[in-house]
Amino acid sequence: MAKEADTPTQTIKEAEVTFGGQAFRLLPDRAVYWPEENLLFVADVHLGKAETFQGAGIPIPQAIHDYDLARLSNLLQQTGARRLMILGDLFHGVAGLTEDLLRRFSEWIVREGVAVTLVGGNHDRPVLSRLRSLPITVVAEPYVIRGVAFTHESVGDGPRWSGHKHPVLRLRGGPESLRLPCFWFHGDEAVLPAFGTFTGGQVIRRSKNDRVFVVADNEVVEV
Repeated sequence: MAKEADTPTQTIKEAEVTFGGQAFRLLPDRAVYWPEENLLFVADVHLGKAETFQGAGIPIPQAIHDYDLARLSNLLQQTGARRLMILGDLFHGVAGLTEDLLRRFSEWIVREGVAVTLVGGNHDRPVLSRLRSLPITVVAEPYVIRGVAFTHESVGDGPRWSGHKHPVLRLRGGPESLRLPCFWFHGDEAVLPAFGTFTGGQVIRRSKNDRVFVVADNEVVEV
């Protein structure tokens, strides 16, 4: 009897960095894990963006947000993290923040049993009053742990993680080019790529001493 072929496995490669005197793991799903704090953090999720476009008559499927929450669930399971921090723009804005979306996100938090902290971003500020029903903690930036700041728009001095910029790196190979999401270490600032699937990207202009890690094919690669 012929032997059945082994099911192919997906190789996932992360990168380890030291930043602000602390060790962090850069994950291919555009997230960072801090083992010492058992903390997973992401930036720019933009839940409700699909609903915003639907309100304008553009048929973007709501399932995209369920997909992003499933990605977060998978990351929590992979890392074992019991704490999740969002560095701004958890929600996209007033038009897309429906009662159904609030309910689904609240149920997801309870189901995962995770402690969620939101560093309020520019898209979150207009809807903060509506977030009181959610089982989350909302903090102002910069939010500091062990001398490392967590911000949305790079507020403060010293080593800080931020979001907001949705960084991508353009790689050129002759006439061809690629735009890949990246983790961008620029001086005292480390910028996360946008986590949300339905988000754009801004091409960075890297300086000589910058470190840039791109995300490609389930790998984090320094270039």
